[in-house]
Amino acid sequence: MAKKHFYAIKNTGEIYRSWAECQTALKKVKAPVFKGFATEAEAKAFLAGKSPTASLPSESIFVDGSFNADKAIVGGAFVLVKDDKSVHEQTIRDDKHTEILRLRNVGGELLATIYALKYALSLGMKEVTICHDYQGIASWADGSWQAKQDITKRYAAFVEQIIKKEGLQVQFQKISAHTGVKFNERADQLAKQAAEITS
Repeated sequence: MAKKHFYAIKNTGEIYRSWAECQTALKKVKAPVFKGFATEAEAKAFLAGKSPTASLPSESIFVDGSFNADKAIVGGAFVLVKDDKSVHEQTIRDDKHTEILRLRNVGGELLATIYALKYALSLGMKEVTICHDYQGIASWADGSWQAKQDITKRYAAFVEQIIKKEGLQVQFQKISAHTGVKFNERADQLAKQAAEITS
């Protein structure tokens, strides 16, 4: 999850650059409405009442993963969004593969992304934006993070093949987790369901 560096309070219309500064302001506000954000742009969008996904293309796929430690189940999910509407949702569950289980919710994120890209290909899409809240989804794919485990190496190789051999243009868009982005929240909810997390 991305670290929060900006805090916005709707009641004051102000952005604060530290939690301590935000806390001080909160003491003076009745029934405050506030959130923390990784970027100033997200904080400004929140104050303006704009959707953080407003800059996304009309067709995007949101991915997320979850892990049920009690039952040792990895859950993944993706939501295909077109013109701000969910047009396809899919869940993935894995309770057999040790390498996936070892990665916990990240394993679910990887599975969700792989299945999402396969689905995009099946639709004949020429380009797709994968919206994710875990940085490794983009960074292993573009090589800015070194893939050290077999599964992350295979993931990076898969994305490379999708781009180079299948001709699918893949873009990655980082979305801050749990900041009210409805399709990101929906993917999170579905991933939890896949992992049999009920609470």
